[in-house]
Amino acid sequence: MLGETVSGDISPSDCLSNFGMPADSFGIDITEETAIRIHLKSPDFEPLLILRDASGMDLAIAWDEMRDGNAWIRQSLSPGSYALFVATTSYPGQGSFQLVVSEIVCDDPQAIDLGETVNGTLDVDDCLRPGGAFQESWGLVLANDMAARIDLESDAFDAFLVLKDSDGNILATNDDGGGGLNARVDYALTAGTYEIVASSFRPDETGAYQLTVDVPPPATTAAVGTEGTRPPRTKVRPDSESLTGQLRRLMMEYQARRTEAMSWGPQSWRVIK
Repeated sequence: MLGETVSGDISPSDCLSNFGMPADSFGIDITEETAIRIHLKSPDFEPLLILRDASGMDLAIAWDEMRDGNAWIRQSLSPGSYALFVATTSYPGQGSFQLVVSEIVCDDPQAIDLGETVNGTLDVDDCLRPGGAFQESWGLVLANDMAARIDLESDAFDAFLVLKDSDGNILATNDDGGGGLNARVDYALTAGTYEIVASSFRPDETGAYQLTVDVPPPATTAAVGTEGTRPPRTKVRPDSESLTGQLRRLMMEYQARRTEAMSWGPQSWRVIK
């Protein structure tokens, strides 16, 4: 069950992971679109987590980046069956572990008014938007039709904005429209309630941000139901990477190259529903 803690042991007699170390396998059944948090903890080895879909494609890989016995996966999943492999990157690759699979529940939107600037922080306990980036939601209520400019600025991450109507339909998105890595949406809104999603362009980015909702200068006012557009900005990888960044990139390249599913079958999975 989601939220249940499963205790287990890895031993030399277990099946081997892609990395040649013993591993235990579990099955996860998802009945509706769900964001989940997977936490693997061990006092005996450096944990490694692999999340795989029914076709054998690796969706996420996490390892003990902080060398503190913990590995985390946060992922939005569509309905279906998934495999989760508990393994290790350390030798001899045996010992006890605890595994928790829980649902990430989104908080209700916080209120923001026209002409207001609010401060927020993306962190690992926040809700996930599709693609795995953390997000926080803000509610805007307008009594009259008007054009609005929404700015999301951050020195900590590449900002990404989503504007939704009261039914959850996406009206506009923006990545770098606010200059640099900041996001901006200019939109002519009718009276009503809206949700503004403050997020990052890439998954796993956290940090402080400022969100402002105001009236744009007349020259930038968009027609009703349209968004001001800017040409996309090319993303540039820094010249130097930290060791963690290099490991993450290598793991992503490994996933991209991988074309075969492991031989472990559903008959060996312990099911987590």
